[in-house]
Amino acid sequence: MAEVERILRAYGDDDALVGEWPITGLRLQKLQELFGQADDMYDSYPVHREQAAALERATGITLDLDRYAYFVDAGAV
Repeated sequence: MAEVERILRAYGDDDALVGEWPITGLRLQKLQELFGQADDMYDSYPVHREQAAALERATGITLDLDRYAYFVDAGAV
């Protein structure tokens, strides 16, 4: 059975994808806690300021929430 990884995706004002990064530093359980989810997180979850610091550590990027909309999505590996 293939594992599912979580991806952080950024979108600009025109809804165009401007970047994506694997989330390697957080296990599913921690992501579920961050986003208040009990399921496997196969949907798309918007990133708010409450989740930003943990996602920055897990991806190594600085999130610019004033400029981009970020979402955590599932991607097949």
